[in-house]
Amino acid sequence: KQWYQRRVRGGDYGPINPTIEENYVILAKLLAEVTSIFPSSYLHLGGDEVPFNCWLSNPDIVAWMEKQGVKDGKELEDYYERKLLDIVHGLNTSYIVWEEIFNNHLQIRPDTIVHVWKSNEQWNKTMSDVLKGGYRAILSSPWYLNYI
Repeated sequence: KQWYQRRVRGGDYGPINPTIEENYVILAKLLAEVTSIFPSSYLHLGGDEVPFNCWLSNPDIVAWMEKQGVKDGKELEDYYERKLLDIVHGLNTSYIVWEEIFNNHLQIRPDTIVHVWKSNEQWNKTMSDVLKGGYRAILSSPWYLNYI
């Protein structure tokens, strides 16, 4: 189901609305608390399987995208992820993202760790591309229990 159907809010929750600035204030507070309670050098930020159709079904998000010149869901995800990475960078914490962030050619920082997880024949190419791009990587693709 989509979050919005025929411009009416549906019953399902989708990904966070990246066009609302207050959401980044909340995320900054949340991530600051998480890093204080669970001290670690790394924070996994996810970024996989984002359903762009959920964002694109929201008329407020579509209007914001048109106003900002954001042409599709990938560009909107890039906007969101860059803001999220800035928040985490401000916490002096390194971060990990799923391979979709890299595969979608989002703008990531040089210190990003890319988590290659998809269990298809392409994982070795993805891993090679990540390393050739100068990023560090975590490989879990061939280690999923249902594949070994």
